[in-house]
Amino acid sequence: MPFFFLTGTAYPLDQMPGFVAALSHLIPATAGVHTFVPLNQMHARLSEVTIPALTLASLALGYAMLAYSRLVGFGAMVGTSATEA
Repeated sequence: MPFFFLTGTAYPLDQMPGFVAALSHLIPATAGVHTFVPLNQMHARLSEVTIPALTLASLALGYAMLAYSRLVGFGAMVGTSATEA
């Protein structure tokens, strides 16, 4: 529920405190809403929502890399603890 309010749909992002608005750009739902709403409701072309779409893609890639590094790191930690025991 809090992420919905940070997307800028219920309350404009430019009216939020600066740190809250900056934090909201790390949530994929913000870029998703800013991509989907113009495409669906305003009949925008994909070229008009390039920035939010690229932001969404880069967040997906960044979070996927973070998840992979955590999984690989966790697997390495489990592997070393099993061989040491």
